[in-house]
Amino acid sequence: MDEIFENVISGMSNAFVRLSSTIPAPQLSKYADGYVYRFRRQGFEEAIVLKVARLITLLQSGKLLLDQGFLQEVGAIQRSLDEVDSDILFLCGPLIFGNQERAHTQYLDDFFAEEFDQPRDALGSTQKRSRVRRSKIRAYNARAYAAGLAVDRAIKVLETIDNAYSGFVHASSVHTMDMYYGNPPKFHIHGMKGTSRQRDSQDDFKNYIYRSVGSMAFAAKALDCERLFEELYALSTAVMRDLRL
Repeated sequence: MDEIFENVISGMSNAFVRLSSTIPAPQLSKYADGYVYRFRRQGFEEAIVLKVARLITLLQSGKLLLDQGFLQEVGAIQRSLDEVDSDILFLCGPLIFGNQERAHTQYLDDFFAEEFDQPRDALGSTQKRSRVRRSKIRAYNARAYAAGLAVDRAIKVLETIDNAYSGFVHASSVHTMDMYYGNPPKFHIHGMKGTSRQRDSQDDFKNYIYRSVGSMAFAAKALDCERLFEELYALSTAVMRDLRL
């Protein structure tokens, strides 16, 4: 899987350079007592580029942890990948299908908001978040991308995937007990490298490699990079074949 993964990261990295070049670069902006980089325009395209950047870093982080046998942490990364993947589809929908909803405006307002509205006094900040619920994002994606699957069924599938990996993020008892096994059984607090658990996790991670390429293809389509979309679609097809999914 290593060679396939390196080819995927190389392809996605090159694609990211092309994607990010379609929008104006971030500019230095005054913030508190210094300066930070921010996009002057804060629309769908900028949000998509930022989400794709995290998609690529999360995918690489997951592979590093997987190689060392830290499978609980891989599960947490996969939960983050699920969320970034769904966010990309949510943000791409209006640009591809023209079906923007009120939740998209709410999402962008929250996404680009500064963490504190009083940067010199974080404790005195009165910033109130208005995040779009994951259930709304799942419902929109199910309607927009169901591709023949019943919408209720699609929502249930997405919800089940989210819930299955949330336990790794929150260190639930059931998920953490996966670290306890062997002869004699013990907690594997230094990772589970070379075990059957690692092989199972490797098989699971293959799906995230494939899905990440697919998400980036949708990003290319949304940013009107048709040739890049075709290249990424071809890459996703090759990945599915090579990983035997």
